[in-house]
Amino acid sequence: MALNTKEKRQSIPSIGRPWLRNTFPIATPDEQWRMSIGGVYGGNVLSAATLLPGGAIYIEGGSVRKAVLEIGGLFHLVGEAVVVLSDGNVVSGKTVSSTGTITLDRKGSRVHVGKKFIADVETLDVETPRGTIQGLKRRATHATLQLQKTRGLLIGPNSSKLRQMKFREFEKMSNPTDLLTGSKRITLDPTWRSNGRMFIRQPFPLPMTILAIIPKVDIEERNG
Repeated sequence: MALNTKEKRQSIPSIGRPWLRNTFPIATPDEQWRMSIGGVYGGNVLSAATLLPGGAIYIEGGSVRKAVLEIGGLFHLVGEAVVVLSDGNVVSGKTVSSTGTITLDRKGSRVHVGKKFIADVETLDVETPRGTIQGLKRRATHATLQLQKTRGLLIGPNSSKLRQMKFREFEKMSNPTDLLTGSKRITLDPTWRSNGRMFIRQPFPLPMTILAIIPKVDIEERNG
């Protein structure tokens, strides 16, 4: 379930420095709003009490979303444990109350709530184009993944030897980790019993699109 907390939107022509000059009185001093420019929402929380009494600030062509702590309307999930994606951050350990609500630890302006779902991908045994290597032991020591708008994966030779892939690089501390489109190389925890297979898991409420998996494989030498 996705909850969009945007309540009001208005485009105001910029004059000089728009973040200082363009205001619209929509917030009370105890409310918080998140700002976007060109449809991309930043991680900065706008406090009407701090920036301008009784007002939230707009930038030309942008919009604001109200940040809230309580998410309601979850009557179909009463009593269920849920996971949350709040402004790009994963939140776990929440249970829907008898009133169909959950309370976030931090205010969020774009929130997705639902039951946990784990997606697994497992490759087949490695073969070569120059003839079969069946009967020989194989292991994948490294892997390069071609990804599209992906984040939060675990990878290993099997489901019991998974390592978390590191996606965070240049983001500001207050912002969530960006989605990755491109190549990602990772060192595996190899085992000869895997026959070169790789196991990839997405345990989080985050997107996963795998375009290619390129392993580096060690192959047992033939005897005779």
